[in-house]
Amino acid sequence: MNLVVPNKIRLSALLKQIVVLLWTLDPTDRDAFLANEATRKWKATNQVLLEIACTRTSNELLSARQAYHARFKRSLEEDVAYHTTGDFRKVYHPLRLL
Repeated sequence: MNLVVPNKIRLSALLKQIVVLLWTLDPTDRDAFLANEATRKWKATNQVLLEIACTRTSNELLSARQAYHARFKRSLEEDVAYHTTGDFRKVYHPLRLL
């Protein structure tokens, strides 16, 4: 696969693999993958979980949670609860991500 990269920026092999993976996954699997990455590499500035929680319908959230469990053999809610604290946990709980 030949990725067009402006300004002579070169992508690492790992980044290329991630881009292809995200491009080929269906939306619920992609949400599960991104949610896992966001919880494993948690930073307060990370907005991936908030975007997923706020922009998906309840059926899409349910499908993403099921895809997360099928892919990682863990509960998305428990992983988010384990890796978030304070205000972030207060926000995610009413959004039913927890």
